[in-house]
Amino acid sequence: MKKNIVMMALTTIALISINSCKREFRIKTPYVDGDSSKAYLKVVDAAPFFRQSTGKPDTFNIFLNNTKVSGTPISYNGQFPQFVNNISPNITTTYIAVQPGLTQIKLSAPGKVTPDSIPITNLTENLIAGRKYTFLITDSLNSPRDSSRIFIQDPYIAPLEGYVNLRFINAVYNDTLGKTVDLFSYAKNTTILTKFKPGNVSAFQLIGYNIQTPDTFYVTRTLGIGVPATTPLSQRLILAKLAFTLSSGTSGNAGGAPQRTYTLFYKGDGNLTSGVKARSLGIYAH
Repeated sequence: MKKNIVMMALTTIALISINSCKREFRIKTPYVDGDSSKAYLKVVDAAPFFRQSTGKPDTFNIFLNNTKVSGTPISYNGQFPQFVNNISPNITTTYIAVQPGLTQIKLSAPGKVTPDSIPITNLTENLIAGRKYTFLITDSLNSPRDSSRIFIQDPYIAPLEGYVNLRFINAVYNDTLGKTVDLFSYAKNTTILTKFKPGNVSAFQLIGYNIQTPDTFYVTRTLGIGVPATTPLSQRLILAKLAFTLSSGTSGNAGGAPQRTYTLFYKGDGNLTSGVKARSLGIYAH
């Protein structure tokens, strides 16, 4: 990567409802691309009712081709790999490297003696060398369709200087039938994605970013027919929000532009406004 890629750091990711203080995400980590001979996988648990939908415990280990790869079991709001490593900024801190080809991905609840005590589900995917994938677990985990459970590719390239890559996934459960949501940027004072149904996944897109102007992303209800697109945020129905702050590095990179890739995902129970499983806006770095 270019020497002027900005240092970023992850300081806080807190799950809260929109009726309390905001979630905040900070990162200043350089990015190193992966070995093109490997495929790469990230697993995120966004299934608030995992136990009800599977009939199995909602804390589990991850196995690839019958080999346990997760360190500690993960549960709702967890991800593997768990976080961006600021000391060793490598793709393996945000993805696990996998031999390409047919790969069995198994989730299994740990027992007292073995980590593979209670099999929950498994799927087989053909992972292609040089490509990156996210398995974003929803309450449609047992669907035969990748688009429902949600298993997706992460086809992005390093952003240009002054930009970040951004993707949005509507993974909320139990939303009002027939309703859609928008993603609104406070810094830009505009909707950047609109009319997203549950299960919809956007493409990655370049978003210009002023390092001096922190942003907050809002999930809002899509405006009704005839309502002006210029309707201010104060007159929209806010469902969730996330404070998003990038900063320049401290080693000669002051004033540099962040160049990283992120996925925002709307999750939780669409009818809950408080509690661990309330609707909220999550994020992870690629």
